[in-house]
Amino acid sequence: MIAATKYVGNDEIDDCIDAGIKVIGGNRVQDAEQKKALVKKDVEWHMIGHLQTNKVNKSLKIFSMIQSIDSLHVSELYIKITY
Repeated sequence: MIAATKYVGNDEIDDCIDAGIKVIGGNRVQDAEQKKALVKKDVEWHMIGHLQTNKVNKSLKIFSMIQSIDSLHVSELYIKITY
């Protein structure tokens, strides 16, 4: 189960983690970056929204998984950067 955090603050994320959630999903790179910096608990962060080409590099530093690559161009860029 992934807890999506689009309209959720850090207190709610902490509550989800305390309730047993192990994976946090974000659909905005900058928003997830800010939330991850404030949430100090051990969870995985997944990208669950549209990933823009200009945000691929930054997303690789934030998320352990990108679940939503929706274009060949973004997938080629992702592969080029990671391999």
